[in-house]
Amino acid sequence: ELNRRHPLAVTLGELTRERLFERVVLRGLQRHDVERFIEIAAGITPPAALVDTVHSQTEGNPLFVTETVRLLIQEGDIASGQTTASGTTSWEVRIPEGVREVIGRRLDRLSERCNEVLTTAAVIGRQFRFAVLLKLVGGDGSSAGNGGSSTSDPITENMLLDALDEALDGRIIEELPEEVGLYQFTHAQMQETLTSELSANRLVRMHARIATALEDYYGDKAEEHAEELVEHFAEAEVVLGSENLIRWAIIAGERATESVAPDSAVFYYQTGIDAHSGEPDERLATMLAGLGRAQFSTLERNDLQISIDNLHRAFDLHLDQGRPDAAISAVMFQTMSVHGPSGFADILERALEIVEDGSIEQGRLLAEFGLWVSHERADYETALDAFDRALKIASRHDDRALELRVYANSTPVHFHNQDHEAKFETALKSIELAKQLDDPIAVDAHFHASNEYAIRGDVTKAKRHAAAAIPLAERLKNIFHWTSALAINAAISFRLGDWSEANDFLNRGFELSPNEPRLAGQKIHIEFLLGDFDSAIEHLQSQWADSLSLWAIGMICGARLSTPDKVIAQAKAHIDADDLEPRGRATELVSLGMVAIANRDATLAREVFEHPMFSRLERVYWGSWVEGAVAATAGHLEEAEHYFTSAISFDRDAAYRPDLAMALSYYADMLLDRNSPGDREKAIELQDEAISIARDLGMKPLLERVLAKREILRA
Repeated sequence: ELNRRHPLAVTLGELTRERLFERVVLRGLQRHDVERFIEIAAGITPPAALVDTVHSQTEGNPLFVTETVRLLIQEGDIASGQTTASGTTSWEVRIPEGVREVIGRRLDRLSERCNEVLTTAAVIGRQFRFAVLLKLVGGDGSSAGNGGSSTSDPITENMLLDALDEALDGRIIEELPEEVGLYQFTHAQMQETLTSELSANRLVRMHARIATALEDYYGDKAEEHAEELVEHFAEAEVVLGSENLIRWAIIAGERATESVAPDSAVFYYQTGIDAHSGEPDERLATMLAGLGRAQFSTLERNDLQISIDNLHRAFDLHLDQGRPDAAISAVMFQTMSVHGPSGFADILERALEIVEDGSIEQGRLLAEFGLWVSHERADYETALDAFDRALKIASRHDDRALELRVYANSTPVHFHNQDHEAKFETALKSIELAKQLDDPIAVDAHFHASNEYAIRGDVTKAKRHAAAAIPLAERLKNIFHWTSALAINAAISFRLGDWSEANDFLNRGFELSPNEPRLAGQKIHIEFLLGDFDSAIEHLQSQWADSLSLWAIGMICGARLSTPDKVIAQAKAHIDADDLEPRGRATELVSLGMVAIANRDATLAREVFEHPMFSRLERVYWGSWVEGAVAATAGHLEEAEHYFTSAISFDRDAAYRPDLAMALSYYADMLLDRNSPGDREKAIELQDEAISIARDLGMKPLLERVLAKREILRA
């Protein structure tokens, strides 16, 4: 922190001329450094959100990192954080006293006027412009700008330049190269320390002056700075009222939506809604629609009903106030294939009743209606009809974007109705069209293409499509698409027995969506296969218990818990449900099969085996060995042998080693139980191979079970 007038500055200048002199620039800690520091200091594996918060707030300054982490540990907030309204976890980082004292000593070296100017600048924000600051502290008197200082005379332009130069010399602020007159506090904690010294009343009134000053300064270009204006108008709402706040919140939300920043859009629309009072009007309907659309990208699956409810309210408000076009626009956006929320098919159906026949808008609504009528009502025929009508509209208008939307939405519908050929065809069409249009919506198509190639045992193409889904999901910034991409990558790594890689994908997914059942099911499955039963059951019975797919529950309950009755009852209630798509019913059937296998329940196994859905199971999801094990448990040994030999051949070719080991083991069990000539010798060969794979992959429970069978054979 040496300015050019400090005696040591001369020495540094002389040293620079020496050949052996080397200047080392000290920079802040990187994110991984902060993560490691928290791990050592707190004795925990820090969640990604905690690391991000500490790193962003301290900017890697070692002193600030140390003091911040120490304060979080003292307050007991380091491990759990605070649960937000959306169910995510956040950490509030206050300025520790040690940091405040260090910054305070640096500020004390500056003149009183410089501190006054910096205080006003700090309320403006981390970055501030010279012209705006001059408008606030000059001309009409600095006392109005700084909130009552001893310096009562107006600050001239030269005085302000002198004060800022003093702050530059003290390394409190820095000039930014992209714009003349644009400054930034060198550290966020500098700004926060200055603003924390102001009373609430004074701070509110300073925000009010800044809001109006910025609005005037930006003029015709104010919309480009809507986000900044929202911040100040929100802080000054008690002084300025809510009209301008709502106006800028809507503009900021629209800008965030256009730039694919759904988290920001949620914040701005919610800010405007919270400020709205009085009778519902067009502004409220607009904000509810924007909020609902943004929430579709940011909320976890279990919370998506909130999004649907907001869209429903916006749709009704627009209609009640005589704006049918606005009502249609409110719900006419690209959604996604997700089960759980309900009521959107009804809204789309109502919108289709008032939209112009044959219009592009009708085509877009039909594309979404097909998706939702299948998921919500299990009405495959109506969905196909909606897609067909939408494609005809796309062809009539030569609208390739609409064509892409239809293929993108029909792919998961075919998938959940187990029409694999149609799913594969529309997935590949979606991918090709999306490439031509540079549209990231093909993330779902890559998911299903990867799934289909995995079912066919073509691992190379399955991995290629799975990998292609991730960057597209990152562009969309949609939690569901993001977790879908990570889930399919994890599933392939899982099938190959690469537990480490699978867990890496799963952990990345949990950072985005801690309660996503597609991730949770795989995590529990890995823990089950590796013998970490306590962890698996803990995960099952905690935050994932209500949303986890029943096949995983069936596996754990059947293997480790003594009373799987609840699982059996739940699964049976859903298998023949009219409002559940075929794949969902197959999922429930597998959970029953898992329980039957683990408990050697021949009666239950026969129910599963004889069910019409049994032949429609997808081996890449449920495990190739499940069909054979269910058939064997049910006593259908000839069919079981067919399933086992087919599974073993498939798994060897695809290199699905965990499934191969399971198939070998259960096939050996069946042969030993049958005990026909040659069965014993063949069973031993199968067991040898299963033992080798289980040891190599660390599948402890399977290894122990096969070795126990081997001991019985020896006896």
